[in-house]
Amino acid sequence: MLSRVEVIADSGGAISETGSNVEQFTKGFGGCTAIYAKIDQTKPGFYGLYHLRSVFATKSHMVEGYSDSNEPFRNWIGDLGKRAQGQKIHFEIGRPLIHGNKNKIMDSHPDLGMELYLRTICAQHEIENYEITLLNMIGVKSIAVNEKGMVCYGYKNMETKVSPAQYQSDEEILEHSGWPNKKCLGFAKSHRHVDLHGKLQKKYEQKCEMEQKEKKIQEMDAKQNEIETRRNELEKQQIEKLKAAKESLLKTINDMVCAFRTSFEEGPKEDRDAFNQFFLLEDLFHAVKTDDLGSILEMKNRPYFKKATENDLFMSFFSQDLNEIGLIFNEAEKLLIHLHKSLSEKMNDNSQNMSM
Repeated sequence: MLSRVEVIADSGGAISETGSNVEQFTKGFGGCTAIYAKIDQTKPGFYGLYHLRSVFATKSHMVEGYSDSNEPFRNWIGDLGKRAQGQKIHFEIGRPLIHGNKNKIMDSHPDLGMELYLRTICAQHEIENYEITLLNMIGVKSIAVNEKGMVCYGYKNMETKVSPAQYQSDEEILEHSGWPNKKCLGFAKSHRHVDLHGKLQKKYEQKCEMEQKEKKIQEMDAKQNEIETRRNELEKQQIEKLKAAKESLLKTINDMVCAFRTSFEEGPKEDRDAFNQFFLLEDLFHAVKTDDLGSILEMKNRPYFKKATENDLFMSFFSQDLNEIGLIFNEAEKLLIHLHKSLSEKMNDNSQNMSM
């Protein structure tokens, strides 16, 4: 017949020898942590149960004579260490929740910091030979422990099975918590008694630094993309403007071609100057239409070019006095130069973007 010992939260826990026929029992969790301990390599063996409210110690209110609420827990761990005599202590810890979401990491694992807190206390008592298993205790309402092991009870005090949690360390829980790195760093800094060697703090300081560097790079890239987008838009607007000017110019040249064709056809057949003007305008129209700047530059070398594009005035000998063909020719030349330059710049930008 087992005799039952009830374990009250933050009240010192219980440790029993195997063969003592003592069942340790605890309930009423509401967010507290259950710690089950077993020592099976000594004679006699031992088992124990502790009900801990939080890793954060407060003023002792359950048991008198202690400096803080967690001193009884620290003493319980120290007592286990003495009884183990260097043999392995098996710890199983979990946070019983009668209603919990199995898909939420914080529901299906012990309180974040509990695993490292236990390791910290073991280190303080120079306990080195131990192992810790984190349990998923969703659906658990109360716990009983005897020499055969731990039994968990759920709704209507029906026995319920528990299993190891998905992650077996605070570091893993934190890694998969979904918290931003800054929040993880804040946890590590505020749990100095938990993060014994500053490992978590260093890890998340590095992560935060890397995150800041990546953020700056992303901001710079975004700014560069914004500049390039604006430049491309301006280039596009410039090209569209030049193309619109080209269409207007083509209409003007075409009207001139028609007018000079009529003048040539209705005039004397031996009028070579009229033929050259008509021929030059027709070639200019095709050159502008096909963006052929080379042909326009070549036209300047034609022997009749000067005569076809300048007014037949005495002052033309001293200063160029362009006729309407010369003026439209100059306008066409400038337009195609600008258009070629804009298209070339756009092609260079596209080539650079493809190579990046």
